[in-house]
Amino acid sequence: MTQPTLRVVNPDATDEEVAAILAAVSSLQATAAAPAAPDESLHEWVRSARLSARRSGLQRGPWRLSGRIGRRNRA
Repeated sequence: MTQPTLRVVNPDATDEEVAAILAAVSSLQATAAAPAAPDESLHEWVRSARLSARRSGLQRGPWRLSGRIGRRNRA
């Protein structure tokens, strides 16, 4: 059997004390149930990587220098 999560220390709790405990427990449950925010740093890294990959497709110099694409001669 597991230990109880909450334990009564003072059975003569006032209404204000019970309300404070209920507010604290409900706020903890609300933060635990909230979905985690996506990591923005990963999003920025992927975006910058995609931008640099897009830019490299516009450059034809390395392909010409590799010999895979022949030069066109003007007649």
